[in-house]
Amino acid sequence: MRRAIEDLFIIMKNKRLTACLFWTFALLSARGEIEIGFNVDRVYDASGVPVPVTGLGLLIADTGGDGFGSIQPGSLAAGGFVGSADLVLHMADFSGADGTTPGIWFETAAGLILSGAWTQGDTLAFVWFPTLSLSASLASAGDSYGRATFSEWITPSDTSTVVYQLLSGTNNGLFTPSPEFPTLELADVALKASLAVVPEPSSLTLLAGGLGLVVALGTCRRRRLSR
Repeated sequence: MRRAIEDLFIIMKNKRLTACLFWTFALLSARGEIEIGFNVDRVYDASGVPVPVTGLGLLIADTGGDGFGSIQPGSLAAGGFVGSADLVLHMADFSGADGTTPGIWFETAAGLILSGAWTQGDTLAFVWFPTLSLSASLASAGDSYGRATFSEWITPSDTSTVVYQLLSGTNNGLFTPSPEFPTLELADVALKASLAVVPEPSSLTLLAGGLGLVVALGTCRRRRLSR
């Protein structure tokens, strides 16, 4: 009798495990891949020169719902974060269009799956680094970058395919506005890399502390010399 009860318990446990695995697989299968096409024509460095084909472009998502924050020093990579909650969905250089025309980014981020903090409806942004590249993607304090975002650039639902565009209002030629593709047109001055990577707050604190120490030592020395 005891053996029969133990056998029944094992059977029920295995059934629960099988059911759990089934629903886990079903849940994962229900999450389809997302494809986001992004056309940029064109963006510039801080001085107004089109970004070279070796420059770096990133498609990022605001997973925190609190807007896009400042980019801090660190290595840039797809799947990583820039700031506290800005997820890098795709990263590529500017050679994807024709390989020669600067300032144009023509990419498709395929195989994306909603997971973790990244959800449908999260706002997207395009970020460009004129001086970084795929082989040198470490952002340092002071590196210039540009960023553009638009209320209609949002994370789509599972299994969706969308195309978004960022265009210069006066200097685009490869892409044109289309009602099918949510497009943000800006003046060239707004498409310059006018932002800069900022040190982490802890670094700023250490820097401020060091400057304070230098000032204090200088003041102490002057006082000694004046005696």
